[in-house]
Amino acid sequence: MPLDLLLTVHESGALERACQRGFWLPVAIPQVDVLDLAYLVVLHPQAEAVAEVAPINSLEFLFTREGEEFWLPFLAPLRHLRHPVPLGSGEALRRWLPASVQEYRLLEVNQLLVAESLAELISGWEGEGHRPAADPAA
Repeated sequence: MPLDLLLTVHESGALERACQRGFWLPVAIPQVDVLDLAYLVVLHPQAEAVAEVAPINSLEFLFTREGEEFWLPFLAPLRHLRHPVPLGSGEALRRWLPASVQEYRLLEVNQLLVAESLAELISGWEGEGHRPAADPAA
């Protein structure tokens, strides 16, 4: 199954505003992963569930910086899930979730929609994603 859902974090209401303007922020993601992307989920720090998704209409290549390709996701109107998927709890989930808007995880949307919780879905699975490299000067 393709990894067709991009999950990241931002402030509350960011995904709704992005859907209203029609696009999200540039995302550093390899072209091979762009091909299957169909949905965007953005969690905010107080989120307790995945409650809405934004269909991705298209992704436009923007630029390459330091070997990373940046793409701009163009979005369709926001869709609210009939049955939100609770995040669940646990240290593994906290480590797995993106910590900043530059980070993301890739999931299968169908697996997410039938999961009892996100924690259950990712249990024992590292998944795919992106965390910016640490600054060697820091």
